[in-house]
Amino acid sequence: MKHSGIIKSLEASDEASRAAAVFATMGNDHRIQVLSALLRHGELNVNDLANMFGLSQSALSQHLKRLRDCGLVSTRRDRQNIYYRVIAPFVEPLLTAYIRVERAATSPWSKRSVVGAV
Repeated sequence: MKHSGIIKSLEASDEASRAAAVFATMGNDHRIQVLSALLRHGELNVNDLANMFGLSQSALSQHLKRLRDCGLVSTRRDRQNIYYRVIAPFVEPLLTAYIRVERAATSPWSKRSVVGAV
């Protein structure tokens, strides 16, 4: 199978390290839910997100810190509220690609495996 130059670029340690950090950060169901909500709504504050997912503000703040430290989200302060939004341009296409491949691979009329669907 022939791979693009983009895939080959992951052989460079700095790109591989960045990809690993992004995937590790996104490798949590709560953080995926937060990213999805932010993509859908544009920006939300901590209270909105905590209410959406039933998380304590402390737990949610830890997830948001990981997302912020990895450069996936940024903040905007408006008086007492801090609003979060997704800033990494690859988050939405990455999640969309995952959903499409997952649905194709698990659909009852598809006999393809996950590898075959990619």
